[in-house]
Amino acid sequence: MIKSDAYLNSTIVPANINKVEFDENAGFLKIHHAGHTETIDLLANDEFSTVDKDCDKSVKSLYKYMDAMGRSKCVMFGQENNLQCKAGDRKYSHSDTYDLVGDYPALLAFDVLSFTGVEFNATRYNQFYTEDIPGWKALPHLETEGVDPRLSDIYAAAAFAKRHIELGGVFSLSAHMPNFLFSKVREDYTEGTTPAIAKYNYKEYTPNRCEGKVVKEVMPGGKANDAFTRYLDIIAIFAKAVEKPFFFRPLHENTGSWFWWGKDHCSPSQFKDLWRYIVEYLRDKKDVHNLLYAYSPGSENADASEYEERYPGDDMVDLIGVDMYDPDTEKGDGSFFLKKFRHQLSILDEVSAKHNKLMAVTETGLASNNPDEDCHATAIHLTGNINKKWHSDILDCVSDSNASYFLLWANFSKYGTYYTPYIDHRNEDGSLFGHEMCDDFIEYYNDERSIFASHQKDAVSLFS
Repeated sequence: MIKSDAYLNSTIVPANINKVEFDENAGFLKIHHAGHTETIDLLANDEFSTVDKDCDKSVKSLYKYMDAMGRSKCVMFGQENNLQCKAGDRKYSHSDTYDLVGDYPALLAFDVLSFTGVEFNATRYNQFYTEDIPGWKALPHLETEGVDPRLSDIYAAAAFAKRHIELGGVFSLSAHMPNFLFSKVREDYTEGTTPAIAKYNYKEYTPNRCEGKVVKEVMPGGKANDAFTRYLDIIAIFAKAVEKPFFFRPLHENTGSWFWWGKDHCSPSQFKDLWRYIVEYLRDKKDVHNLLYAYSPGSENADASEYEERYPGDDMVDLIGVDMYDPDTEKGDGSFFLKKFRHQLSILDEVSAKHNKLMAVTETGLASNNPDEDCHATAIHLTGNINKKWHSDILDCVSDSNASYFLLWANFSKYGTYYTPYIDHRNEDGSLFGHEMCDDFIEYYNDERSIFASHQKDAVSLFS
């Protein structure tokens, strides 16, 4: 059990009054701060191109918004699964950041795992999200009677993503894909009766299983192509149900080798062909036109030329990013990591300028190889985090670049992995009692460069 004497009382009150104004007709994005306003001119339509030339108008508006935010001094805060799981008690809200600062991330994300039944499903949707609680207006109950459960899970996730956007968050979808060579046909599947997307059991997620020539076998003519394309069909159904524009980030961290699409498992040309196949299948065959495509390798690249080695091409990418975690929460002040982090941002800046692409820190967070006692935390520690101002340090770095956001990974539970602090409970006077980094996170939130959902809610509503 976690000892309560590890927690601290908060001493800082959230006080960020930023207001983002987006006027596409007038051609500007304005960020109103307490004492001044920052104005950024929007791109003209002929100054950029999207992967999908037939994309919805709202997709281009989102592109302009993210580009302007990247050129501002402000940075959007993002987090994976912010509303789906948390380290703090659910009685206070659905979100640890809402508990801390009364706000949600400006970029809200989840994974395809959320609609293949691994991280989310229709049952959980109906159980937790169809009642009013602080900061949350009940979603309509999802009818599941007579609906195939695999379809129900997709529709639940789509409704959830739309709520993300209604709260003021730009949405992003990643894809931790199984090894399709091991995808099994469901015993209850009947061709022509069961929905086609329910043929394979994708709930049997196979992380880090890279054996077999997976990249070759998922392509046309390969033994896993049927399982792969039906998986893409699930994404297509989800995207059309969401309707609103969002980022799709497949094949991430491909410069490492812990996924079957990684560096040791396919050549650069094979990777590019796979990327193109995914984009063309969704865009051209399934008529999905509300996506921006994000390319996010790991931090293994030493320079821009290495970054470009597996880059799929300007006609295939809308946003470039990097996934990079700080592995030593209990060692030093973080300066060594921050130096490497700034180097990766300089690579992104160079490649972004050369290829005229959006850019972002697509994943980051404090990490550790030394779990806390009595839990399996491999991110922020309960105590002993040396650089407690880590989030503010990341803000400093990203603000100096053209990245529009940085995204932290999920707060799975207080006994698991979490990437933001959390509260244990509220004191009678309304102050917070919780993790040792609560005050530092509130200080980060209060920085005028920090953008959360409430700051941009009105702006995002104009194109969503």
